Amino acid sequence: MKPIVVYASLVLCLAAFAAYAKTGAVCSLYTTHDCLNLSKTRSEQALSTRDLKEKRRLAKEGLFYAGQCLKENTKSVPCLYYRAVNRGIDLETRTIGVKKGLKEMISDFKTVIELDDSIDNGGAYLALGHVYMEAPALPIMGNEIRKNMGLAEAYALKALSVAPKDAANLKLAGMIAFKKRDYKKSLVYFKTALKHHRSKKSPGVLDEGLTDELKNWIKKAKRKLRE
Repeated sequence: MKPIVVYASLVLCLAAFAAYAKTGAVCSLYTTHDCLNLSKTRSEQALSTRDLKEKRRLAKEGLFYAGQCLKENTKSVPCLYYRAVNRGIDLETRTIGVKKGLKEMISDFKTVIELDDSIDNGGAYLALGHVYMEAPALPIMGNEIRKNMGLAEAYALKALSVAPKDAANLKLAGMIAFKKRDYKKSLVYFKTALKHHRSKKSPGVLDEGLTDELKNWIKKAKRKLRE
């Protein structure tokens, strides 16, 4: 596609978002692909900021753009995936409506798995693994959304079956092993994750933070092994 056409598409999609609050305007079929890219970009930008207000704003924009993609194709795997990702980020900034949002996010990720579990190196499995590893033990969350280390580990292993060298997948498996007090196994996972992470040819915007996280987990695992 010629640059001027791509630019025009992006302008139209941005204009649609600006008009959304007043008119409910949506991206046209012609700009669906651009809206998907914008949804992905907003999720990356939201993840990279520590400002909760800005994080929420970016995630909401990402949700909007993903929603426009799904108006054209309700089974679009990338659109479903980034709707779930942006919803998860938005939930990090909230104190109300969390249960409903979590259910919607989990539903999208499960649909993604059914349609194509390979997207983003098994990212849907990774996300669900984190959900069940970290879910708060609160009555308001109900029985369907609560911490379940067995289920979290199953999702982590599924993610590794899709992308065994993905640093985020290896980190999740290491965190679960650490929480289960298998510090030797966790150390192997964290060291392997750091090795593969450092070998990436095209580091992303979030890579520096992941490097620091892995180094800290390695220190924690080593400390536990010395105790």
